[in-house]
Amino acid sequence: MLLASKIRALLEGRFAPSVDDVRVSSVPALRHRILLNFEGEAEGIDVEDLIAEVIRETPTVPGETRA
Repeated sequence: MLLASKIRALLEGRFAPSVDDVRVSSVPALRHRILLNFEGEAEGIDVEDLIAEVIRETPTVPGETRA
C-alpha cells in the first residue's frame, strides 16, 4: 500500500504521499487479501463494504476519534 501510495503521489507531481493517496491505494491492495470466514459469507458481508468501513473509521490525525 505504501509503494502504491508513493507512486500515486509521484504521478500527481508530489514527492510525498498524502492520507488520500493511502486511502485510494488501500482498496485494491486489500481487496484480494481479505478473506471472509464462514460467518461473514453466511451473513452476506461484502469485502468492498468492509474495506470502506475500515477506511471510514480509521483516524487521519493522531488522537482523532471517529463517532
